[in-house]
Amino acid sequence: MSPKILFSIICISLLSANIPADVPNVVNYQGRLTEASGDPVADDAYLVKFIIYDDPIAGAEIWNSNFQTINTSNGLFTYLLGSNETLPVGIFSDTNRYLALTLGTNPESTPRSQFNTVSYAFEAQNASDADSLGGLDPSFYLDWDNLTNVPPAFDDDTLDSWEILDEPGIAANRWGGTIVLSQTTTVMTDLRTVTISIPAPGYIVVNGHTDLHLRGTTGRNQVKLQIDETIGGSAVGSYDSHTGFEAAPNTSTIYYSADVSRIYFKFEGQYTFRLEAVAHHLNNGDAVSECGGPTIVATYFPTSYGFVSTVGQDPPADIESQLIEITNPDGSTEQTYQYDLRDLELRAKEARLKAQEAELELLKAKQQGASGR
Repeated sequence: MSPKILFSIICISLLSANIPADVPNVVNYQGRLTEASGDPVADDAYLVKFIIYDDPIAGAEIWNSNFQTINTSNGLFTYLLGSNETLPVGIFSDTNRYLALTLGTNPESTPRSQFNTVSYAFEAQNASDADSLGGLDPSFYLDWDNLTNVPPAFDDDTLDSWEILDEPGIAANRWGGTIVLSQTTTVMTDLRTVTISIPAPGYIVVNGHTDLHLRGTTGRNQVKLQIDETIGGSAVGSYDSHTGFEAAPNTSTIYYSADVSRIYFKFEGQYTFRLEAVAHHLNNGDAVSECGGPTIVATYFPTSYGFVSTVGQDPPADIESQLIEITNPDGSTEQTYQYDLRDLELRAKEARLKAQEAELELLKAKQQGASGR
C-alpha cells in the first residue's frame, strides 16, 4: 500500500540569533506518515526530501534537504530543516515561501504548505537578541495515491503528558466541500472525524458544525445531526439535533446552520469522535439534503484543573506541606502530609526545557565542528 503523509506542526523553534554567523539556524518540526487507510506506517526508516519554493504552484526552488532518513514511531517523525543542508541567509526575507516533500520514489507532494508570518522571525538572526517561534499551515495534506474527491484532513493532535501544564489540548478537522445525504437510509453518515490522544483522565468536549443546504421539495426536508464514537448506527435521541423544515414556499435552496455538542469523560488513551448526519426518514421523496463545510473540534480538559494537591508520608523537603490526619477504610487514623503538585510540575517542565537547550547546544557544537573541518 502506498503511504501518504499528514503533517501537523507540533513545534517550530528557531535557534537564538546569538549563534555565530557561520553556524546555520535550523527549523524544528514534527509530522506524521500514514498509509492511505489513515493508519500510521510501520515503525521504520523512510527517505524524504524537503523542498522550499517561492510560489505555491510553480516558481523557483529556493532550498532542498536532499533525501534524508527519517525514523517513525506510530507514524510520527521529527526533522530539523537546515541540519543537513544549510538554510540560505535571507531565505525568509520574502513571505512567499512554501514547503513540499518527496517521499522515496513518490511524486512530489501537492499542495505546497505556506510558512506563516511568524516563521519569518527567522530573519532576526542578525539582531542582537531574538528567540522566536514559527509554524506551518497544520492542514498540510499529501495523498500519494492521487485519490479523487478526498477531502483534506487535519492530522490528529496528539498530546504527551510533559506538554500539558494546566492547558487544554485541542484537535480539529474541517472540510470546505459538501456531502449529499441519502434519503433512503437510516444509518448515520460520517461528515468528519477527529482523533485526540490524552495523557491523563479528563473531560473531552466535542463540538460539531455544518451548513445545511435543503432544496427540491415543498414538503418535509430535515436532517439529524449528532456526535458519536460508533461508525454508522442510528440517531441517538438524547444527543441528536433536528434541523430543517416541514414545509417550504418553493423548491429553492434554504440554508440552515446546525451545531451539536457532547461531553465525554475519558481515561488516558486515544479516542476518535464522529460528526454524523442522516436525512430524516419522513422527508419528502424529492428532498435533497446537503451538509456543507462540516467541522468537528475536540478539546481536552485534564482533571488536574480541580486536583492540584496530593498526600504522602514523605513530601519533598523544599515543598511547602501541611500535616493532616486521614481516616483509613478500617476506621484507623494516621498523620500524613498534604502538598501542592504544581511546583513539582513546573520543576519537571523546566528540567525538560533545559534538556532541550542542551540538545540544541550539542547540535550547535556539531555544526561548528563540521564547518571548521
